[in-house]
Amino acid sequence: MKKFIFSLAFSLLFVSLFAQSVEKGQHLKYTSSAPDGSTALSFIDDIKDNLIKLESVYSFYKYQLLDIRTSEPVLSSFNRGNTCSIDKSRITPGTYSLRLFTKNFIITTVITLSEAKRLMEGNDLLASE
Repeated sequence: MKKFIFSLAFSLLFVSLFAQSVEKGQHLKYTSSAPDGSTALSFIDDIKDNLIKLESVYSFYKYQLLDIRTSEPVLSSFNRGNTCSIDKSRITPGTYSLRLFTKNFIITTVITLSEAKRLMEGNDLLASE
């Protein structure tokens, strides 16, 4: 009886230890600091997802992604509030300058985007059959 209880307890412990080893999503996080040392901007790029989360301490009304070589806008959009999401499938991977336009100032930082996760389209499904 003692062996059975010991075996059962050991089995439960073993299962509980390995059941928690779930793979976490890999993501890149950029932060830009304000002059007072606080975090002015957080940019979270989840490698396994097509959306990028952009968070700011300050409310911003517009953001722009600029090509680092030409300073031409690659993506620009208006916003309300402190957060937004950017669709990576609309942008090629690479290094960009990110600008957030607030009421009083512009926050600028350099970021690197990972490759977007490829979505299967109807044509891809038909071609594989």
